[in-house]
Amino acid sequence: MIVSDQNFQARLTRIMRRRGGMTAGAIYRIDGTGLVRATAAPVGPVFPFGRLAMLVALAVAFKVTCYVVMGGVAYGQMVAEIGNDNPFARAAVWLFQPDDLTRFLASFVNDVLR
Repeated sequence: MIVSDQNFQARLTRIMRRRGGMTAGAIYRIDGTGLVRATAAPVGPVFPFGRLAMLVALAVAFKVTCYVVMGGVAYGQMVAEIGNDNPFARAAVWLFQPDDLTRFLASFVNDVLR
């Protein structure tokens, strides 16, 4: 009787552990015998690639907008005036350099607006 009670408690513990692992979601699969088995969905650290891509796209759009509104020469002067006195200013100068993509997109936007 004690052995069967221990087996029952072990089975209950295993079932509760499995159910606790499925709080984040479950994947349902049909095994070879036709039974539906629920397994815990894989949960891990998810890096927000979509948000990072959106941030980069917004930064490029901001650069292109500034380049179109100010013009190429004024934009270059503005970037030169930022200065190199601290690491943040150096990073801003590096980010705001008018690169080929910025020039290409600015020419495209100029063509569309005219």
